Amino acid sequence: IAEPMLEMIAGAMRELRIGDPADVRTDVGPLIDVTQRAALPAHRDWLRVHLHSASNHTLARLHAWRDADGQVLAELRLDEAVPFAHGDRFVLRDDAARHTLGGGAVLDPAPPARGLMRPDYQPQLALLRAGSPTAALALAADRGTVVGVAAFRRAWNLPESAMPGLLAGAGMQGITRGPAALAITASALANHVQAIAETVESWHKANAHVRGIRPDQLRAVLRARMPQALVAPVCERMVATGALRRGAGILQKPGPAPRI
Repeated sequence: IAEPMLEMIAGAMRELRIGDPADVRTDVGPLIDVTQRAALPAHRDWLRVHLHSASNHTLARLHAWRDADGQVLAELRLDEAVPFAHGDRFVLRDDAARHTLGGGAVLDPAPPARGLMRPDYQPQLALLRAGSPTAALALAADRGTVVGVAAFRRAWNLPESAMPGLLAGAGMQGITRGPAALAITASALANHVQAIAETVESWHKANAHVRGIRPDQLRAVLRARMPQALVAPVCERMVATGALRRGAGILQKPGPAPRI
């Protein structure tokens, strides 16, 4: 009875009127709105794949794109945790694990959960594409890139004791301590100090009726000029050296306190 039943259902569906739900003549209205429809391609772009690496394998979702240099990059979201390190090789097969699709090497085994296309993450990704930790730090020094020390060490699978020598060899210095430690060259640090000083000075000129600029306002103004994670530690250094003065929740240029 399957064939007659399918023919009957198909005929009934052809008779349905699709349109505006407010119209009494409409049998079926739209299933999703315009916003949700626009989001569908993003889900379509995530290809279901089977990932193999050494003795590990798991299902994953793959999103690939070409960068400005024409290199193919891919983000993989794994169904199960796999112990990856920078440089580990992997092979991708279809979700049934029957056909090989390609393969590659791991750049960042612990990328941010979101924002891979953010301007402040792309320089970090460029460092991970260098041939060695030494080459990566030399590139960072040349470009004035801020290095997240802990993340860099984990990505390259380095012991903590190796970092001071590597950073010193690249002419970089730590400007914060702890899990969120950052490193940068002295010249790049000087540029960021100048950017903050100029911003605070401009703020005072444009807002003579207020005593200073709040840290969140400063970060917003500097968003396009320096990494957000760098603003607070550089300000701390400037306060310590007298290049900035901290008031009640605000930052001020050095000198006599403005009178309101």
